[in-house]
Amino acid sequence: MKRFIKLSALLLFIICIGCAEQNCNDQMTDVRNDYGSAEETYGYDSGEYHTIDWWYWSNGFEYTFTWGGSAGGCQVSKYTFTPILKPSAGFKDVIRQSKVLVEQFICPGTLMPTQ
Repeated sequence: MKRFIKLSALLLFIICIGCAEQNCNDQMTDVRNDYGSAEETYGYDSGEYHTIDWWYWSNGFEYTFTWGGSAGGCQVSKYTFTPILKPSAGFKDVIRQSKVLVEQFICPGTLMPTQ
């Protein structure tokens, strides 16, 4: 009987670990601590799938944090480009589209749209 209780408790523990909310809070805190607040952010949510883009235009990089849905746990990617001090709205769109094209070439069929 004791063995059954121990196995049941272990199984419940394993199931509860899988129930914990998975997000990128720790990773986002690390990036914010290293580089400060992003100059611009974009997010996309669809059911349990979430993605947030943090753009650091004047530093020349962008971080994407993705979790939930088919992504599972937190996935972080960094996209780099030539730093831009005061990008126009149209130029920002060109950079964002280039990022999407690069990601689709590297990992075709794995991207969800971002806004």
